Amino acid sequence: IGGLLAPIVGVVAQPLALIWLPLTAVAAFVVAGARAASAPWAPLGGAASALSGYLLVLPLVLFNPEGGNPGQIAATAAVAVVTGASCAWYRAARTNRRGRRCA
Repeated sequence: IGGLLAPIVGVVAQPLALIWLPLTAVAAFVVAGARAASAPWAPLGGAASALSGYLLVLPLVLFNPEGGNPGQIAATAAVAVVTGASCAWYRAARTNRRGRRCA
């Protein structure tokens, strides 16, 4: 969704357009990691969930002539793994064994 809205954001708010794609990517990784907090190994589930989400979007990235940069792909995958794992760990740590959020 962030990639689809990028041209609109570029027209409406030029300064925001510079950080729009990284911002929406990190937001997607946070959501994917947080949703995996109930997995038996929450950080591993969060990392796998966020990385899987990125791998589903990767073909769209590769359609862009500038999107095939291996360094950018590796860096985004690393951000997905770290963000997904840390968000899943944080959310699992704030949830007790009965699935209720701790104060």
